Parts: sequence; C-alpha cells; structure tokens
Amino acid sequence: MTDHKKNSGKAPSIQFYWKDWLTDTKLLRCSKTAKGVWIDLVCLSCDMPVPGVFLRKNETFSEQKLEENRAFSEQEIVQMVHGKRAENKRCFEQLKAEGVVKQFTNGQYGKAFYVKRVYEDTLLRQKRSEAGKQGGNPEFEKGKPNPYYKQEDNHDHKQEDNQKIDTSSSSSSSPSSSLKSTPLGGKKPPPKKETNPDIRKFIDRYKQYHDKTHANPLDITGGKDAVQVQRLLKTYGFDRLCVLGKAFLDGIDPWANEHGFGIGIFKVRANFVANQLDDDFTPAMRFSKGEAI
Repeated sequence: MTDHKKNSGKAPSIQFYWKDWLTDTKLLRCSKTAKGVWIDLVCLSCDMPVPGVFLRKNETFSEQKLEENRAFSEQEIVQMVHGKRAENKRCFEQLKAEGVVKQFTNGQYGKAFYVKRVYEDTLLRQKRSEAGKQGGNPEFEKGKPNPYYKQEDNHDHKQEDNQKIDTSSSSSSSPSSSLKSTPLGGKKPPPKKETNPDIRKFIDRYKQYHDKTHANPLDITGGKDAVQVQRLLKTYGFDRLCVLGKAFLDGIDPWANEHGFGIGIFKVRANFVANQLDDDFTPAMRFSKGEAI
C-alpha cells in the first residue's frame, strides 16, 4: 500500500495579491532577481510553524532566549533559497533595505523575519476559526426565528418564499392559476425597453450589400453587433449611417482590406469614413431599400 503523507494542517495555497505585486513601490524598487528571491521566501514562509514567520519548530531552549533562538537568522534564511548563495544574500539585503522583508523588533517572536501578507492572513484565519468555535453569530439562537428574516404577524415562525398562494380561487381552477408570483420587494418589474427597429434594418442591409459585393459572406454576431449599431445610430442617424456603411464596403478605407469589413471594424473606422465624405449627400449614395444596409 502507498503510504500517504499525513495532512500537516497547513493551507496548501495562499492568496496572491497581484495588485501589490504590480504596484507596491517598495517591491518595484527591487531588481528582478530580488523579486524572484522574494517569491521563494513567500513560499518558504508558508511552511513555517507560524505561517509567514521564519521560526523553527518548538524545541528545547533556555527560558530566557526561547524566542530569540527560535527565529532563523538572515544567513539561515538565505541558505533556504535555491541558487547562488552570494547572489541570494545580496537580494535578501536589498529586500530588507527596501522594507519588503519585515522583521519584528520585539514581542513573542523576538526579532524574527516575516512576510507581512502571509502572517496577517494567518491571524485573520485564526480569528475566524475562534469565532466559529464560539457558535458564530450570537443573534442566531436555537428555537428562535431568524432575526434577519422578516416574519408575517399572522404566521408561525416558518420561512416562506416570495410566492403567495391565492386561496380565493375556486378548487376547479387550474393549479397554475392558484399561484401568483410576487416580484422581490412587491414591485412590478420595469417594462421592457423597445428595441430601435433601425438596428435590425441597418444590419440586414449591411450584410446583404456586403454579401453582394464580396466573395465571402459576412458573419453577424447578434447582440454584440446590435450594440455597436445602436451606438453608431446615436452618433450619425440612420440615413447618414447608411451612406457611411456603403462607402466603407465600397472600399473607401484601405485599412479595411487587411482587417475585414465586419460591423465591429466599421464601428472603429466610421469616423474616418465620415471625414472622407462630403456632409452633403444624396439618397442615391446610400444603400437602396432593396439592398442590405
């Protein structure tokens, strides 16, 4: 049988605060090599008796120098990191000088070095664990209603959902009609916004004209393209947008020959196309009603 390693009780992972890594001014002043050593130190600190603090396991020490002897020295910590010892030592000194590696000045851990984030997360987990052992929220008591759940005056202490049974209907009515769904908070849902019909009209005409004048058919992404067209309509209006669309598909913008003629590309280049055209346009310039745009 395979001998499985006993669970040490330590968390197998930690939270990585990417924003700290990218923006912490102290860490940004360190070299890339020092930042690599720092990541190793973070991981090594997680395997300590007190996660985040560089301490030995409980051993027999003189009472006076118990915590001082438990703390790993700077040299001992450097030896834990893989790589060239001289280079790791320089990196550790830089991390210490910039205040990235922390060191206790007094207290129960003496002058031990520590990783602040890992140590603080350890303290937070301990506090939450102790709170859980005390029974969690003291306002929740066995046999009493949930203090955060609003009870009806004429009901027993039973939680109910937002569906109310309509007892006024006759027994001959269908089961579905006897249930009335009440929206959350008792408010009616807001009416659905009407979709601008010009959005679909423009997309249809744009695709039809594209497929007529280009070898490959145009792929339309329903919701995404509709949003793009909606924004374009607010800027240019339907008639002007049709003029721009036709000119774009006719090749007024050479950039599109490399990047395609999709509606998303047209949205990006619409302002360029508008600058190439006269503000005075005739209806003949836009897609005809029988064509797709």
